[in-house]
Amino acid sequence: MWGWIGAYPGDVGELRERLDDVKVVVKGYTKLPAFNLVAEPSYWQSSGLYVVPVEPIEVIVPDGVVGDLRYQIGVADIELKGISSGLNRFPIVTQKGKLVAGLNTLKHNFGGHLYFYYEGAANPADITLTVNSAVQSIDFVVDKTDINEWTNIVQDTVNAMIWGELIGKNVAITLPMEELRNISNPQSLLVRYDELIEDISEFWIGSFTSVDVVPLWRLYADKQLPSNATTYFGYPSGFEMGDKAIMSALIGLTGGVGSEADRKFIYNALGGNYLTPWYKSNVLTSVMPQLSTFY
Repeated sequence: MWGWIGAYPGDVGELRERLDDVKVVVKGYTKLPAFNLVAEPSYWQSSGLYVVPVEPIEVIVPDGVVGDLRYQIGVADIELKGISSGLNRFPIVTQKGKLVAGLNTLKHNFGGHLYFYYEGAANPADITLTVNSAVQSIDFVVDKTDINEWTNIVQDTVNAMIWGELIGKNVAITLPMEELRNISNPQSLLVRYDELIEDISEFWIGSFTSVDVVPLWRLYADKQLPSNATTYFGYPSGFEMGDKAIMSALIGLTGGVGSEADRKFIYNALGGNYLTPWYKSNVLTSVMPQLSTFY
């Protein structure tokens, strides 16, 4: 395993500041019984922090938290199986576990973005965690981040981070910095994804008013996917970062970049994973006819 450390997702430079006493708010929510589907994935919440490979961090949880609070380090939550032509990354590069009240010391050999989520019932109110020794993630949050400031940070190649996230109202996209540099307008891209997901969700619940009902959807770039696929649908949905056509479609949705077939991969990933009633029928096995019918 040691030979894989630093290869993917990659190492973080020594000059990147390790932060202490960072307050992270974990959203509380109560799922409505009507939408509490068995197949509904847990809702990962981005912390805005990144864990350096091998280096320990501390997560301090307040007393009195109701619900099964968990953490995850890394977004590539797909184990490599069925690979016939060799491995390009370690089979499992994420780590997850339960958090308890008080001090939790975490360390992961591969590092990655730090997420929090509840397994099953969640705490109904927001809670504030304290995190020490992680580094700041380079994220663009729709309607919040200054695009000029973000562009300057992303274009910094001297002391750059290796990964960042684009976070909209309905979607989060995790990409290596080399792909983030190719995005001229992350605000427009996220708005387009948000609108697309709102349209798709109309088939599922008839409205899209609360992230508590439908989880923030996640797309990410992976170095390798099971069976050497170029896409892998699930939560999160993985896209082969070595496939330039797929990556162009993923980051260029607003301008129609990439082939129509590649864009349909993305639409199907979103529509299929939201499990609309029509999508699960024997008649309409693709989300594309549903979108056409909707419009």
